[in-house]
Amino acid sequence: MAEAEVGMIERVAMAIYKVQKHDRHIRWEDRIPGGHIDNNYMEMANLAIEAMRDPSKEMTRAIFEAMFEEKFDGTSAPMIAAGWDAGVDAALKE
Repeated sequence: MAEAEVGMIERVAMAIYKVQKHDRHIRWEDRIPGGHIDNNYMEMANLAIEAMRDPSKEMTRAIFEAMFEEKFDGTSAPMIAAGWDAGVDAALKE
């Protein structure tokens, strides 16, 4: 049976967990679902993702350019994925 795909909230939670100095004696994979670690990091991930709801002007510009002008060639990447990647890249540069 194939392993279920990890959702975006959990992926962000895992990334936050990996850079924290405390709780290092517990691997992310060994945490207790619904436990202290899980709840804290899932909440932080929710807040981080929510903070990106309203894109900055730089993100909006990058998304538009990737979807309609620069990166999309009609074959190699879906427009939405190209826009999303460009928006996240722009956010990381701010």
